Amino acid sequence: MGGFVRSVSGFSQEFGSRSCRLSSLAATGHYHFDFVEAQSALGVSVAAATLALNRLAKQKLIASPARGFYVVVPPEYRGLGSLPADQFIPALMKRRGLPYYAGLLSAAQYHGAAHQRPQEFQVFLDRKRRPIVCGMVRVAFIVRTHLRDVPVQSSNTPRGTVLVSTPEATTPDLEAYVGTHAHESTALVPGAARVPWWPNPYSSSSNC
Repeated sequence: MGGFVRSVSGFSQEFGSRSCRLSSLAATGHYHFDFVEAQSALGVSVAAATLALNRLAKQKLIASPARGFYVVVPPEYRGLGSLPADQFIPALMKRRGLPYYAGLLSAAQYHGAAHQRPQEFQVFLDRKRRPIVCGMVRVAFIVRTHLRDVPVQSSNTPRGTVLVSTPEATTPDLEAYVGTHAHESTALVPGAARVPWWPNPYSSSSNC
């Protein structure tokens, strides 16, 4: 937190140098922050902090995937308009106190079974949440009962790790959302029925 405060405090010194200040922020490993942290570091009013963050967003130096939650956008992702979803979802879910895991085709990517990158990053939660659209990044949230019972594993990203369903858990999830309920999820996972998957270890059970 100390490195974050020292880096973000530079925002208020000179708007002309904010790109350098953000590079310093990213160098400390702080790619995510909330409005309260930014305002506190700046030592300014809510209105002044809002103005500063809005200006940075217009320059595509930061993005806000969720209300009050911001990400630093490195040069390599400026065209995307945001960090990729798997690089901010873990931080957002932690700040919101929400258990989650990336599933379906998003999980398949990490297991080497997806033929193409899904159009949306697919995240399972235990409650409803509106989808995220931030620049070219899209996140779809799917409600899953007994979420904490699903086997997950930690996979590396350039900004840390993200929780994804294991290969054994991804298969029944896919079958449940693209098989029985294909009419409800076609838009969510386009072409998923044509993707080869591992043998389903739960095919004879009622777990999924």
